[in-house]
Amino acid sequence: MPTTPESPRDRLMRVVQGLPLAHRVAIGASLAVLVLSGLLFVRWISKPSYSVLASGVSDVELAQVTNELDTLGVAYKIEAGGSRIMVPRSDLSTARAGLASAGLSLSPDSGGAQGYELLDNQGLAISTSLEKINFQRALEGELARTLRSMERVNEASVHLVIPDRNLFGDSGSASASVVIDVPDDFSLAETDAVANLVAGSVDGLSPADVTVIDLQGRTLQAPEGASDSVGGLGGRNVLQTLDFEQRIESDITRLLLTAGAGDRSTVMVRAQLNFDEVSEQTQNYDETSQVPVRQQTTKETFTGAASAAPGGVAGVDGGNTTNGGDNQIDYSKEEAVTEYGVDLVTSSVTRAPGDVEALHVGIVIDDGTLTGADVPSPETVKNLVSASIGINPDRGDTLVVTAAPFPVVEDTGAAPALAAGAGATATNPLDLLPQAAGALVLLVVSVTLILMSRRKSDDDDEDDDDETPALQGAPAAPALPGGTAGEGAGADAGVRTEVLDLVQRQPEEIASLLRGWLAGR
Repeated sequence: MPTTPESPRDRLMRVVQGLPLAHRVAIGASLAVLVLSGLLFVRWISKPSYSVLASGVSDVELAQVTNELDTLGVAYKIEAGGSRIMVPRSDLSTARAGLASAGLSLSPDSGGAQGYELLDNQGLAISTSLEKINFQRALEGELARTLRSMERVNEASVHLVIPDRNLFGDSGSASASVVIDVPDDFSLAETDAVANLVAGSVDGLSPADVTVIDLQGRTLQAPEGASDSVGGLGGRNVLQTLDFEQRIESDITRLLLTAGAGDRSTVMVRAQLNFDEVSEQTQNYDETSQVPVRQQTTKETFTGAASAAPGGVAGVDGGNTTNGGDNQIDYSKEEAVTEYGVDLVTSSVTRAPGDVEALHVGIVIDDGTLTGADVPSPETVKNLVSASIGINPDRGDTLVVTAAPFPVVEDTGAAPALAAGAGATATNPLDLLPQAAGALVLLVVSVTLILMSRRKSDDDDEDDDDETPALQGAPAAPALPGGTAGEGAGADAGVRTEVLDLVQRQPEEIASLLRGWLAGR
């Protein structure tokens, strides 16, 4: 009877069933982790970018807008304590059109201060003073809306002081105060962006005249001359120095981590920065380049009789004096003036504040005596750090690297930190991959063990069902006294002979059967 060819699926199932349990679980877990990683990656890549639909909305407007967005089937996110609604950028136009058709047309900042819409319903009989106040209020509202649209600004309020124009004198300069709700790690660059935005929107306002504070009362930027405050000139220089030192420490720590000593090292950086703004103007003359640019020659000549002597009493005795000679004059004079041009080079250099005057770095690494860690030598670390951050001994920079025994850190102390780190970065789907993979592996192992136990129980039941009819239909063996042991020995010999013949005829099938049986046990 011809045998049916084995399909690829059956062949694959036979190979998989022939593998040990540990191998099958490892293969299944690897495939599951691979599929889950692909799904998370695709989800992260395809995650839409959100734009602001409305900011500063009230609770009533929030409920109305979210209900309408649910009806339209547009996804949304609520941020800034329920005052900002974000929708996918691709659905922004659809959401606005749907809200407008439902009578809920919202501006990007429907709540809070009003903007230029204050000027829409002005009458003809409005006074100049009221018109100026409305314009200033509208400008403050528009600036607050723009600031609230920034990603890291949750709330903003702007107050402007715009002096009256004076035709006969100086009317004074404008100033502004900005109150913003921002995270604690709001950087100096972001503060400068807020000040520049406000200053660029008001005529005659300089960024140095903008005061920026947060809701906690911290001065992020103070006007020029307010050096006593943290955000003033002195405090701002300190903050810039701290920010520079932290960036250098972060770079060195990352470098040591790559070199194998980052998790067992301590880095301290102190910098001296020069915040003086210096302007230099230099004029250089080339003495060798003498080119005549103007020449002047003057020549005077005179020939003729001398003039008569002046009248009056002359001499000591009152007698007349007489001119000697022939009374002829011959006079000549020549004068030449030449102006030479010399090459002149004028150079103007302005040095921006923040120049590094000196950099001092101290690094302590583990010597591995207590932890047994394999760390690079202090000399290797010193050369690596010196080349990476640009240590200049001529400038006065110093770099000291020393090795000391670090205590062994217990694993239990790292668990809370790991948990806190996972909670802080849980917004990124890729950070959840290790936890998801571990949970999936446990799930696969549990399901595999349950299925194998059920399969073993089913096989035992089938073996009992197959053996019962055979035993019921077999004739009862006569009991022969004294012959039971001999017949039992002969039966065992026959079974062994059949098993040996079966192994010789089908070795691969018997091996697969034994592997599956051993794995099932």
